[in-house]
Amino acid sequence: MLDERFLSHTTVAIAQSRRVVNSMAYLVKKNLADAAAVLDSYSEEQYRDAADTEDLIDKYEDKLGTYLIKISAKQLSKTQNEELYNFLHTITDLERISDHALNLSNSAKEIHEKNISFSEDARHELTVLRAAVKEITDIAIDAF
Repeated sequence: MLDERFLSHTTVAIAQSRRVVNSMAYLVKKNLADAAAVLDSYSEEQYRDAADTEDLIDKYEDKLGTYLIKISAKQLSKTQNEELYNFLHTITDLERISDHALNLSNSAKEIHEKNISFSEDARHELTVLRAAVKEITDIAIDAF
């Protein structure tokens, strides 16, 4: 039988981890919005903000992932194990989404440097695509 005091501490650790994963999710959402803004009208400041946010998200994944692994080494209930497993997968997915946001920012920088512009049709398609990605991201974060 698991020690109730240990379960209480572990429950708090898992609840705090969920809060950090949520914070990470909102940073990813911000990074996607920032990447879209950089595509619309490039500025070096916006580009740096997106890159800095990506660095922060990488740190979240590293530190939180390490913390979750340490917690998972303890004797946990089945529900706690499942929750930690889901957190580990979620932070990996969030970090990957942020990588894509940075890739968009890098593309925006290249487009700016090469003085390339999108056609009206391409701008419209990007608007539709952005709205779809934003909706999917909002739904996923709200569901989590």
